[in-house]
Amino acid sequence: MWKYCQCLIFNILHFICARHVPLVHIILAAKILLTRGSCTYHDHEIDVKSVSVNDSSAACASIMASKRQGQLDLRDYFGFKRTKSTTEEDNHGEEAGRRAEETRAGEGTEKRREEEAEAEEPRAAEGTEKRREEEAEAEEPRAAEGTEKRREEEAEARRDSVDDYEQNNQGDNEQDIPECWTSTKFREKKKYYPWLICQSKKLGCLTCQKMKVVGPSTGGSSQLHIAEEWSNVKLTAYGTNRAAQLQSLRKKIHKHKMSDYHQAAEKTMEKAKEKTLETLTSEMQRDHFLTTDRVFRTVYKIVKSGRPFTDLPSDIDLQVLNGLDMGRTLHSDYSCATISQHIANEMRKRVVGKVLQSGTKLSVMIDEATTDSKKSVLIIYIRVSLGMSEEPLTFFLDLVELSATNAGEIYQALMKNLSHHGISEAILSERFVCFASDGASVMLGSKAGVATKIVEKFPNVMVWHCMNHRLELSVGDAVEETLGMNDFQFFFDKVYSLYHASAKNRRELTECCEELALQCLNIGRILSTRWVASSYRTIKAVWQQYPAIHKHFSNASLDPKRSSTEKCMFSGLIDRLSNVTFVHNLGIMYDALEELSEFSLSLQDRNMTLPKAVAILSRQVRVLKSMAEQPGPAAEVAQTAIGLKLFKGVPLTNNLRHSREINHQHFFHALAAKIETRMGSLPGKQRSKEEYQSFLDNVKVLQPSNWPDVCGVRYAEKEIQELCSFFKLDDGRQIQRGMREYVDMVKLKTVDEMTPQAPEELKPLLQAVNTLVISTAECERGFSQMNILTTTRSTLEVKSMSALLFIKCVGPPLQMFKPEVYVKSWLQSHSLANDLRARARKVVIKKHDYETLWKIL
Repeated sequence: MWKYCQCLIFNILHFICARHVPLVHIILAAKILLTRGSCTYHDHEIDVKSVSVNDSSAACASIMASKRQGQLDLRDYFGFKRTKSTTEEDNHGEEAGRRAEETRAGEGTEKRREEEAEAEEPRAAEGTEKRREEEAEAEEPRAAEGTEKRREEEAEARRDSVDDYEQNNQGDNEQDIPECWTSTKFREKKKYYPWLICQSKKLGCLTCQKMKVVGPSTGGSSQLHIAEEWSNVKLTAYGTNRAAQLQSLRKKIHKHKMSDYHQAAEKTMEKAKEKTLETLTSEMQRDHFLTTDRVFRTVYKIVKSGRPFTDLPSDIDLQVLNGLDMGRTLHSDYSCATISQHIANEMRKRVVGKVLQSGTKLSVMIDEATTDSKKSVLIIYIRVSLGMSEEPLTFFLDLVELSATNAGEIYQALMKNLSHHGISEAILSERFVCFASDGASVMLGSKAGVATKIVEKFPNVMVWHCMNHRLELSVGDAVEETLGMNDFQFFFDKVYSLYHASAKNRRELTECCEELALQCLNIGRILSTRWVASSYRTIKAVWQQYPAIHKHFSNASLDPKRSSTEKCMFSGLIDRLSNVTFVHNLGIMYDALEELSEFSLSLQDRNMTLPKAVAILSRQVRVLKSMAEQPGPAAEVAQTAIGLKLFKGVPLTNNLRHSREINHQHFFHALAAKIETRMGSLPGKQRSKEEYQSFLDNVKVLQPSNWPDVCGVRYAEKEIQELCSFFKLDDGRQIQRGMREYVDMVKLKTVDEMTPQAPEELKPLLQAVNTLVISTAECERGFSQMNILTTTRSTLEVKSMSALLFIKCVGPPLQMFKPEVYVKSWLQSHSLANDLRARARKVVIKKHDYETLWKIL
């Protein structure tokens, strides 16, 4: 027995020195030889019936070969199965030893490679642990009190992760571990990567697997995405040998640990330990939406302010510097353009959807213009009530690019655009009541104009020529018939060019106004293409700055630095300005343009209706006729100054050579006659004069001010019936009862009481009448808002311009803008601002010569 033990010990020591066999393998070999039987591990049986006492090295070699083949589980080395032993087994010891020695040389090279690979495997883990210790040591001076707490939290997190791993029961079985790993290796990895799991010889991440359940659902394609190979436990190694496979797994594990989505998943799981699932999900959704909401609100501010899209990156950087999380994407000028178009389209869909849902009557107004980028466009506005109890509103609908400016192209573009927004021909045939535009022949031509084509398609549509444009035509006709108006207009054109062409003259006039304590107002042209309100502002500026203008002309005529030509020019202007004729004409034009400006502005009111416009027109004609007989306030001041030969401290001269006096009575009578003729007659040639006048008479009965002193209970039944037929209102009898009730209510009111509101039964008819368009001033306002093009934005597409116009004209103020609704619809086809799949924008600070100076500042 002792000899047997000596041989065993000798062979064990020899094998240790030659192969560096681990101790557990030595114990196993010794146990096999001592039992002189066989050991069974799972499905593999190591048979040592022919192994002698001297062949313990062969037994160890056999065990190592079994381990390399993945058939031997060293954790269970106590699971022996004793078999019968015979004395014949000792006779084969020497032969088995020789066989073992022959295999040593071939296996030596392979074993050394395996041992080197196994020696390299812990390095990454050891390096990670070392970095953690260094970070912990660096944190100790800054947060000594919280170090122990953080360690406990990390230990608890690891224990929770291990518990989660054990609950999932993944990776405990030998067949689940990758072929290039052992159970011991897997347990070592688990110490540093608690989230590591394996199944069917593939790796996965327990944290990312659970993140698929608690991750924020955004309703679109920008949900927090986790790598599927990790969440579904499908990660495999690659490589032709075991060393390459081990290296590939180390790289993949480290890359996954440092990935953004894994770190985000770990943060989420940390929050999940403290909060319920419902609270966690809602907070995550709010946090993910919040950054995108901020980006949308910034884009909306840029559009409402008329700023270019290139402002978005700098605005984002400003908010990031202020401590706000603005995400990692949607920060470019392209994103700004795309978001603005999305917001405008969604707003337009909501508004048009409400229009279609309301079922009320609608009117359309259009105008054609050319943009700064030399594109012909058609602007479309709609006037409609958004509810049966709401007053009509006029709002911008769309801007359409025209390939040609003829009537056929404009008509086709209009109908195509309305159909694109859901306003079909069937809807128009029931609800389209009025079409309005300016007086261009392509719009209102009686033979082939756009209005004619619309009436042919929809016979009940009322065609309306804009009353503001008709007012301008009336004033132009009156000016042409009045003598002396050309000289007066020429003087103002000269003054306009004098101050707009020279900054020096403008500065000197400002100094003169400051000396006289007067406000320096802008002086423009009069009676030009602009509306009369603009002409009135110019007349008012000259009236108020009269002493300052005279002082500047006098100083300039005596300035030795000016040329003789300039001095003579200013001397001639002084003679005209101080002439009594000019002061007389100035007073007349001040009164006339003041009345006409107020009339024009009242017609431009968004809430102006046809009954109100007809009443204002009738009253304005009477006022002008009255002023022809009795001068206005400014004309009286001018007459007083002429008598005193002094106007606002400036001496006046009487030289008829310099100007011609305007006939006061003739001018005001001409204004009253032209306005009454143009504005009180047929607005379009698509209907006869009798039809138009009958329609206006029917509308007048809706205003109590037009009623006779004694009204019967059945007053205006015929007119109400004709109006209901024109507007295609089905509840005619109900409207009749409402009119009777309205008449009784007005009769019963006292003199001091206000006119009562119309009954509910009468409101459908009043609403339809108020939907009629009086003026296309909204189209002109839209073109004014369209002045967002600069030399650097001349290539802006029409659809982008339409989006900007809709937000500027229709969109609510920034304080009332709610981006959440538009973000949700955005996510149906786009990503969030903090989408981890997107590449984060890099802030590049360009080098500058002042960098040294900036460091000082």
